[in-house]
Amino acid sequence: GLPVPAGSLNTIATKIQDNVVVGHDEAGRAVHFKHPAFQTAAMFLGEALCLVPFALRRWYKAATRATPLSAEEAAARDHRLRRSFAVFSLPAMCDAAATTLLNLGLFYTYASVFQMLRGTLVIFAGMLTILLLHRRLHSHHWLGIVLIGAGAALVGASSLLAQQPLPHPSLTPTPTHHTPQLLAATQFIVEEKYLVKYRAPVLLAVGMEGFWGVALCTLALPALQLIPGPGGRPLDSVADAWAEVRRDATLQWTTAATVVSIAFFNFFGVSVTKSLSGAARATIDACRTLFIWLFALRMGWEHFHMLQ
Repeated sequence: GLPVPAGSLNTIATKIQDNVVVGHDEAGRAVHFKHPAFQTAAMFLGEALCLVPFALRRWYKAATRATPLSAEEAAARDHRLRRSFAVFSLPAMCDAAATTLLNLGLFYTYASVFQMLRGTLVIFAGMLTILLLHRRLHSHHWLGIVLIGAGAALVGASSLLAQQPLPHPSLTPTPTHHTPQLLAATQFIVEEKYLVKYRAPVLLAVGMEGFWGVALCTLALPALQLIPGPGGRPLDSVADAWAEVRRDATLQWTTAATVVSIAFFNFFGVSVTKSLSGAARATIDACRTLFIWLFALRMGWEHFHMLQ
């Protein structure tokens, strides 16, 4: 259950950022903080910070070890670490694409509905467990998948029946909610495969994903700044995002909360993957829906609906 509070804080902090008004356009309409790629970069920075405690722990173990490792043991350990450095680039790429699309989807809908629809991650994780890990799902697994799928369908129905205006109307909500679930499920299952195969420490696995994610964002953010989006603004601009964060206290503390919460969320999440499975991590992750929904109701972001 430890990933739940950290994950809940991350989603809430990101939604608070989306609600911040950073200016007005020529028609006098409010312009909100809309920087999904920048938010992804902040997330990866938090993951990369896990390399600091990993390095400190490795140094402490080496300094306090009574018997030094043999040359063969040291070589095997170093080889395993080098392989871990390379292989976790794949889940990092899945994570980068999924998180950016999710941040974009969160901008266009309510936090609770967004999180409820994320429950479909369990469906994809179950299917990929069969396809990639060649593992059999039992009847209770299938029952859970059916219940979660039915719950996601009820959430979609409640959104239509409630007829509440979306915070930021969009023409393409579906790809930004379901496509990233497939990518995130791929990330979880690939992580599980590599954690078992290479026996990578959890802090190293999370830190390596963060490192590769920061590297990807370093390449992607300048390119996104050159591509025009709706309204003539670039798809994302790290310069504009940083300037807006510097001017607004709410954006400052929510960015810090995102960095810290995502570090703990992924550490606990990868620990669950290593100890149990990627599908178990996806199931536990779905539990944060309740807390996000209650928080959204308390803040007045949306109204209670019985189907939800």
